Amino acid sequence: MNSIQKSIPQMKPKILKNEGEYKAALGRVEQLIDATPGSPDEDELELWSLLVAEYERKHHPMDHPDPIEPPNQDKKAMGLFDAVHLNTPPNALAPDEEPDD
Repeated sequence: MNSIQKSIPQMKPKILKNEGEYKAALGRVEQLIDATPGSPDEDELELWSLLVAEYERKHHPMDHPDPIEPPNQDKKAMGLFDAVHLNTPPNALAPDEEPDD
């Protein structure tokens, strides 16, 4: 038994069904995060990580970001374009036309 196994009580991996089990599993992942590569602890870390990821996929889904929105936000933050011009290429503006701030 290695030092990680000696220092914490053993939890048996299982399908996570509620927030309490999820939080306990996150704690176990944290305890195992520095497991030696190729060790039984690393195998356990991988199993807990899969269980946590599956619970998060089902119970804490993340929306897929709009790939266009972040660049537009950057342009607006830099004062390059107002909302009307966000999707207008810079060369489409008349030569004497300035983007609104």
